[in-house]
Amino acid sequence: MAASANKVVNIDDENHLLAHITRENKDYSPLFRKIPTEIRLMIYEFAVAIDEPVRPKQIAPRSNKFAWNTSSPCPSNLEFSSMKIQPLVVVSLSRTCRSIYKELEKYPVFYRVNRFEFCYTQDLHAFLAAILPKRLAMIRTIRLLPGCHWAETWAADQVHYHQHEARRRKQAATIGHILALLNRCEHLEELSLTIQQDKYFNVAERIYKWDELANGSHKAPAFINLKIFNVFMRFTLDGEEFQLKEALRHSLLRVDAEATRILSAISRGLAARNRAFALQARRDEEKGKSDEKEDKRPQWQKDMGTETLINAAIEAAPVDFAGENRIAQDMHLMADRVSSRTRRKGQVVNSIGVVHREVPKHNADGLLAWNYKQVLDIRWGDSGDVELCMLWGYPSRDPMTSWESFHALPKDRQGEESILSFFKDRMKRRITDLEAYLQMMHSIPSPSDIANFAGGLNQFIGKDTIFGDKTPKTVKQTRIRVWTYYCKRWDRRLARLGKELNKKKEAIEAAEAAEAAEAAEAAEAAEAAAKDSKKGNQKATKKSAK
Repeated sequence: MAASANKVVNIDDENHLLAHITRENKDYSPLFRKIPTEIRLMIYEFAVAIDEPVRPKQIAPRSNKFAWNTSSPCPSNLEFSSMKIQPLVVVSLSRTCRSIYKELEKYPVFYRVNRFEFCYTQDLHAFLAAILPKRLAMIRTIRLLPGCHWAETWAADQVHYHQHEARRRKQAATIGHILALLNRCEHLEELSLTIQQDKYFNVAERIYKWDELANGSHKAPAFINLKIFNVFMRFTLDGEEFQLKEALRHSLLRVDAEATRILSAISRGLAARNRAFALQARRDEEKGKSDEKEDKRPQWQKDMGTETLINAAIEAAPVDFAGENRIAQDMHLMADRVSSRTRRKGQVVNSIGVVHREVPKHNADGLLAWNYKQVLDIRWGDSGDVELCMLWGYPSRDPMTSWESFHALPKDRQGEESILSFFKDRMKRRITDLEAYLQMMHSIPSPSDIANFAGGLNQFIGKDTIFGDKTPKTVKQTRIRVWTYYCKRWDRRLARLGKELNKKKEAIEAAEAAEAAEAAEAAEAAEAAAKDSKKGNQKATKKSAK
């Protein structure tokens, strides 16, 4: 099938297998023959509109395809992967015929009539980079939900104090990229921060450092310095939204003093910015600069809207194919649509828009190079080595698990925590058969065995790990204390359960002995009764004979 250079679907292709159906639709279908395009677009808008907010999430890391979750506000990756998400009407509608697909491609009304919500900066960054510019230009409403994770406050460089400096810099860079890409949302009418009051989470942590942004410069790159920015508050999950100023006076407000202080600072900052925007608008009107076509964006936003910064934001996005380089539905067009930066020899692109990168299982040092999720099991190898059962992470592997030598596991924080988590899980397991549980526990290496096998805790949590030169000695000492605690707890647990098993066995043996003694006594009594009965019968026989 031939395709035009800038279209995914070319319905004018006479060589297409379904070209005759396309002609019939155009000539005979009432939808295309009698209804004008403007009315059809109105029908499409009613069909694809959703009452709930649309929450896009990548179907796989670095994919340019998204699942449109409308249920849980901020699902984890595990929750999201297990969800049964029904396809949206716009997806089903676009698959009806090629003519409708072309119109929905040319007029992406789905993005105009729905509001989009994001919990994480990475999700919004990937979405803005992956979606076609034509579709981005149609978006009217974007909502930011802070607090689904304490790191996601959406406060630019004012990141939560729990984070490491590298994480702070990355978060600030991501939000800078988002601000640059928002310039492509030409018709964006509302960008808002929606704060959720929740009895299980501290609202003050969800809006950490927003008071500093509100009290800061009006001319610095930040969400709060956009003219279309607003802040709302919900008192129940997906409940009614109130503007922040109104929410602060609402009877349902239940926050502590620190959260009230930050919310009040945000409200004052928004009011000050609105006054500044209104004053600038009056000055422009007085100077005769009230042309509707004039670019009225703040100067910092214009500076961030350059092609250089937008391209840098796209390059930094967690997607392999962005914007115009998105994968076409016709997979054989891929060779013509892959960008030069991702077209590398030997790479394969899968159906979800991800470059398949073949990574050797082990690096040059013999350590595992594949991503892994957790350590599922630990055992002694035939040669006396310790072996770990690894559950591989993304990308998926076949098989999903394999046994690897302990020495191949990178001695970093993830490796240490994965092994420790395995022992914690084993100690938390529900015991249904105590003897079988103890046999299983004795058959695997203990935490002390792991430490000794690694040359001692000081060696295991020291040299060649992030605790060696990159963190203070107190961190290493703390980790050693944690491992020492679990080593002792493991041994104490086995000793205690061993005593319980011995007591149960002794109790069972005593019960069996008592039962045997009772049975012997009963047998003796029965034998004596039988003898007595026999004697009685003999006497009765003699009497009857006389």
